[in-house]
Amino acid sequence: MMNKTYYSEILNQYLINIDFYQNKKKCIEYSDGKSYNSMSDLYRSKITLLPWGKQPSLEMLEDVCLLNIYPAEEYLFPKNMPPFINQFNKLKILKMPLVYALSLRSDSLPESVEHLILINELKQTNNLGKNKKERIQNLLFPNESFPNIKSLNLITLSSASMIADGYLNINYSRFPNLEFLRCAVNSKDKFLFLESLTNLKHLWVSIGQNVNVFEQIKSPIISLDIDGANVGIEFQKISKIPSLEIIRINSCCDEVDCREFFKLPKLKEIILLNSKGIKNIEALLEMPTLKSLDVLDCKGALTKQQKKIFENNLDKFERLSIDYA
Repeated sequence: MMNKTYYSEILNQYLINIDFYQNKKKCIEYSDGKSYNSMSDLYRSKITLLPWGKQPSLEMLEDVCLLNIYPAEEYLFPKNMPPFINQFNKLKILKMPLVYALSLRSDSLPESVEHLILINELKQTNNLGKNKKERIQNLLFPNESFPNIKSLNLITLSSASMIADGYLNINYSRFPNLEFLRCAVNSKDKFLFLESLTNLKHLWVSIGQNVNVFEQIKSPIISLDIDGANVGIEFQKISKIPSLEIIRINSCCDEVDCREFFKLPKLKEIILLNSKGIKNIEALLEMPTLKSLDVLDCKGALTKQQKKIFENNLDKFERLSIDYA
């Protein structure tokens, strides 16, 4: 039996962190040191602190592959984006506040950067205007192209004053070679940016109420991670993505009828987590393409008798994890 899911292999490819490099000289945190010093000894053994306001050394500019930018709250304005980012010769992963990205230009990043992580937290979007209308107008992503970016992570933390993803106007012209996207979609979004991205391979999305994300997806994606879906998702329309091979559903409030998965001729892995509306899961035993099934904390999804039936059919799966369903 497989120890890891197929999806974990995808995440390892696009969500690269300090553990990947295992070399303190290749990873930098640019901050005032408060967050750095509050972290564990293990964290500090894997990443070097560059104090806020200091310039990176020539050695850093040559060796660093990962840069985390954590400014103090008074520096959460677009104008405060560090000017030295494009001087790193081997930088591959850049993590910084969302508002900094609003001042990006095509020459702001070295060509080596492939993974961009934008964090929306605290009240940084409030710094964009006096009222919500003005802030939304100033949230537009710059009209520049970043062809080397393969993965874009738009992460909104609970402390953020608003979810900004649907106002940024992320589209194909800005990220023509984007493969992996993490984002949130809502019914009040100004831009249906998923419709404008036609080259995605992997999508990790949080879904607001009454949003039919399946209608918006125009890319032939291979994996879909639905993380937090409210009611009105219209799961029966998943057939509009016949390219899907992997689906992960976490914290879904709507009903998920497992018979709908038969509409996906290439589906080989299903991961169901923390969702109470899972129906007809026994039908998956008859799904010829399914190789991997994980079910965790999905109350009512499996009876004891159904668990035994699945366990008696282990030979149908490369991976079966239902002990804590």
